[in-house]
Amino acid sequence: MFLPLLEDLQTTGQYSWRSACLAYLYRELCRGSRSSAHEVASASILIQLWVWDRFPFIAPMRLPVPKARTRTCDGVHAQ
Repeated sequence: MFLPLLEDLQTTGQYSWRSACLAYLYRELCRGSRSSAHEVASASILIQLWVWDRFPFIAPMRLPVPKARTRTCDGVHAQ
């Protein structure tokens, strides 16, 4: 669907990819809301990420990532 737009890589940065993605997701949500539908498009994670970006108060809290310890060649742990 969108692959022909990638033929000229010089102009791809000028396209409104956010609007295209959002329009695609809205269309799939509309299709998925029908009583005969059994699933929504597989890109529904994009909707969730968009919602978390726009409404950060409903986004899950990020867990702190512990600093990784690395080993040197002589087996001593480095900080």
